[in-house]
Amino acid sequence: MRGWIKLHRKFLEWEWWDDENTTRVFLYLLLSANHKTKRYRGITLDPGQLVTGRKKIAEKTRLSERNVRTVIDHLKSTNEIAIKTTSRYSIITITNWNEYQQTDQQSDQQPTSNRPTSDQQVTTIKNDKNVKNEKNIYPSGIVRLHEKPDVVRLSDLLLDRIIECNPEHRYVKNKPVLRSWDTQIDRAMRLDGRTPEQLEYMIRYIFEKETPVAQFWASNIESGGKLRAKFDNVAGQIKRERNNQGRRHGYEEPDAAKIYEQSERILRQFAEEEV
Repeated sequence: MRGWIKLHRKFLEWEWWDDENTTRVFLYLLLSANHKTKRYRGITLDPGQLVTGRKKIAEKTRLSERNVRTVIDHLKSTNEIAIKTTSRYSIITITNWNEYQQTDQQSDQQPTSNRPTSDQQVTTIKNDKNVKNEKNIYPSGIVRLHEKPDVVRLSDLLLDRIIECNPEHRYVKNKPVLRSWDTQIDRAMRLDGRTPEQLEYMIRYIFEKETPVAQFWASNIESGGKLRAKFDNVAGQIKRERNNQGRRHGYEEPDAAKIYEQSERILRQFAEEEV
């Protein structure tokens, strides 16, 4: 297979970047997708599409079919790809191929997102040359999760507090990809069972209080993903810090009364969990 694609450096900030299997498969799909319209067995394949299946992907990426199935679910869940399945094969479409990779062609096809079957016939059409005037590829996910206002609000709150805490932070000049923060905070709520109140309290505690725990984590929590990953650690340290103070709120500010009223319930929930 000859030719090349453009890949933006912001790929390093993609929400699936730290998932090795998902990144490997997505890169394989990007490199294998057609760069121009072609015909295959009576169907038209547009740029950014390829005919393939789990077995072929597993063979090329050296992953198990089970791992490939999980990766495909990941990519579908964040709209990186769409899949149209037939009885013989599946057509995978790189969702934003036309927007980020090409300037002279538009695809009118809107494939459905059905899971591929295990008995797919596997075929890929090779690229012979590049398409001129290509744009940088960057995975979908730039659009914020505005349909989930709590998620967007918490991401914005976290960014605001990071910059307020450190006016010289790199985020002042180079704003992070907040969609990836939205995704991690949404997962914290849906998968980890965190409430918006818990997450907001955690952010405000870390960046608004002058305790040793808050000061330590204020320099370490720099993304929605890190907030989610370290939530239990921070909660446990907050609980121990407050217990060591005999629940005296010596650092409480008048305008924080509402936050602490809310925190009592949250900390009782923390106390019931193993941290």
